[in-house]
Amino acid sequence: MTLPRHQRERKSGKAASQSTFVTASRSGNFDALLALLDPDVVVRADRTAVEMGASSEVRGAVAVAKTFSGGAGAAQPALLNRAVGLALAPGGQPRVVFQFTIAH
Repeated sequence: MTLPRHQRERKSGKAASQSTFVTASRSGNFDALLALLDPDVVVRADRTAVEMGASSEVRGAVAVAKTFSGGAGAAQPALLNRAVGLALAPGGQPRVVFQFTIAH
């Protein structure tokens, strides 16, 4: 099945945003992360991530950029419930996944 052009372009744009985010995060490019993130971005962690030490919620582009700057070194692109995401899977075992909601 072939997706309509506007859906293909939207998926392509999301994948490009994900790739840019991962590259900026891995390299610690704080300014690139800030440019990519919406000023009102919110990152929410699930209960398991909080139990592992993550903040339950991080709000704002500066705070989120600080959280991810220099991180995601081992993150790999992932498709999660048909949405763009990242997975950390040391030894092939998923440990952490991030699902992105990208609005343009």
